[in-house]
Amino acid sequence: MLERKAELWIAVVMLVLGLVAVLIWIPSDSQTPAVYTYRRQTQIGDAFLPQLAMAAVALCAAIHGVLQWRRPKTLESAPPLDGHSLAFLALLAGVMASAMVLMFWAGPLAWALLGDGSGYREVRGDAPWKYIGFLLGGTWMTWGLMAAIEGHFSRRRLVAAFLFTLLLIAVFDLPFDSLLLPPNGDW
Repeated sequence: MLERKAELWIAVVMLVLGLVAVLIWIPSDSQTPAVYTYRRQTQIGDAFLPQLAMAAVALCAAIHGVLQWRRPKTLESAPPLDGHSLAFLALLAGVMASAMVLMFWAGPLAWALLGDGSGYREVRGDAPWKYIGFLLGGTWMTWGLMAAIEGHFSRRRLVAAFLFTLLLIAVFDLPFDSLLLPPNGDW
């Protein structure tokens, strides 16, 4: 019963944090709202993607809370946190951290090696430079997480990770002229 209470509390806390972020924190911390009109053109603002992400966190927390609330009390309790679980969490954290480093530095490094010597900031919105970090880091993150969960790497999963990252680029970058894929907004 203790695990169920902890899961319910985690769901409630994450739901509240997600809603606070969506309704208060992100709108007050962004220069533009999620969607705005400027010179008769409707554009997505700085708050759009963070609000979308935090709304997804709140939705997942609500679903998790409902599932935990409806879970039969006769189910076995969760296994304790042991060395294998901690090693798996460390592996996941390592994959995420290495993917973030790759995502952040791949574009500027490629520009430094292959570009004309000017700064990366000038080309961060131009193809192919704006896609390099997101494509490499996103593919590695997806492939690495799948490999960690399955216990081995496979070419099929690499192709799936690459195609999924291309899909993310097609959904979030191609339709919007003013959107910079991560981490290009940081440069």
